[in-house]
Amino acid sequence: MENEASVVARKLETYFRSQNDMIEETLPPANDEPGLIKNALIVFLMSFAIFFTKITLMITQWVRRLEGV
Repeated sequence: MENEASVVARKLETYFRSQNDMIEETLPPANDEPGLIKNALIVFLMSFAIFFTKITLMITQWVRRLEGV
């Protein structure tokens, strides 16, 4: 009886180990996706670029008005 129990226990142990290995293989690596700081930095830089583009266009319009074109 003990022999059968140990065989079943070993089979269950290897089954759960193989299931965990399969799950780990399907998961993407931890560093594959960009982090929150990287995404926030990209958003900040894009908004900064839009801001300076808008300011440049406003200054160009003011200069054209001053020149009377």
